[in-house]
Amino acid sequence: MFQVSLAKPSWPLWPGTTSVCDGAGLSGGASGGAQHDSGAGDYRRACGRLGLCLLGWAPLAGGFLASDGNAGSGGDAGSGGPFDTAENRARRARAAALGAAKGLSVAQVAVAFAVGSGNAACGALAVCGTLREGRLAELAAAAVVRLTRRELRHLSHGD
Repeated sequence: MFQVSLAKPSWPLWPGTTSVCDGAGLSGGASGGAQHDSGAGDYRRACGRLGLCLLGWAPLAGGFLASDGNAGSGGDAGSGGPFDTAENRARRARAAALGAAKGLSVAQVAVAFAVGSGNAACGALAVCGTLREGRLAELAAAAVVRLTRRELRHLSHGD
């Protein structure tokens, strides 16, 4: 099973899950104890040939990418969850900067990253949960945001 998100978990979210976190098939790498795919483009191409989509069932990384990480805003540094790593905090900061430039929230950038990290046949699907109607509208609006390959790579790798 594959999971697509901007944030890499430091341990598997579910047994046998591979996290595809490299930004549209660009080279990534493993960190921590979770299984990550650095050749995600191969999986994307195979899914495209079969007419399958990647599924981002944790595109907001359990709330870690639901905010900018400032104290009291949710997903704060030091939470101890599988996404609270220096690498993911840097990715979240890049998402905040890109979001500010585009008039988007960190959560919207994270959803756009997940959707934009799919294959040419059908992209990727982002499954988001919320208890607030306003948040639902915010996340739904992100479904039409298109990030460039350069932006996807920058979010993933910082270059």
